[in-house]
Amino acid sequence: MLGEGILDERGKRLVNINPRDKIRGWGRRTYYRYEWEDGKIERKLSLYDPYAQAFYSTLAFKSSCFNCKFRGVARACDITLCDMWNYETLNLSPDILRGGVSGVIVHSELGGQILANAAIVLREISEDVFVKRNPAIIRSPNKSPLWHDFTRDSQDLNFDTLIAKYHLRNTRLKHARYCAVSFVKSLIVKILPQCVKDKIRPSRDNGDKLKLK
Repeated sequence: MLGEGILDERGKRLVNINPRDKIRGWGRRTYYRYEWEDGKIERKLSLYDPYAQAFYSTLAFKSSCFNCKFRGVARACDITLCDMWNYETLNLSPDILRGGVSGVIVHSELGGQILANAAIVLREISEDVFVKRNPAIIRSPNKSPLWHDFTRDSQDLNFDTLIAKYHLRNTRLKHARYCAVSFVKSLIVKILPQCVKDKIRPSRDNGDKLKLK
């Protein structure tokens, strides 16, 4: 696709893209790195990248991703390499985070030997904890209701028209609104149960009957 002519506003062709640029280390937000034919390099937060938005919303997934026969912990191989999400609570050192964090599942004795001889820092966790942090290992994602329309339109519409139609161009203002709404929702989730609890907490009136506050 890159060779077919993705051009910037200067008319320069995109020659390479890295959707997992870790220049600031793991856990420092995900950046997309763009390399143009004249040597210019740009980095953009995935929040503001339409490709990333299409991926996060499952619009850009292949149909097989929604019914993947390879999902599951039990596999006919020695080891499985995969992403390791939600690793923040593992209390990893900054040096390890800068080097990178991945998940490894051992399925055989040979796989255990290979891993033991690898020049990497290991942190062993239980299968239950691993699956809880990485549910995609066992469960396929839900397909966006717009997936079929997006897949069809991606064959007929140009890029700008496609991302405009499916609102994949995230701006800083749009993101700020999203953060504000998310913050308010999180406060409601945290505060409302306590308010309800305080409201219905029973108290004694003259020591002989219950009433609500």
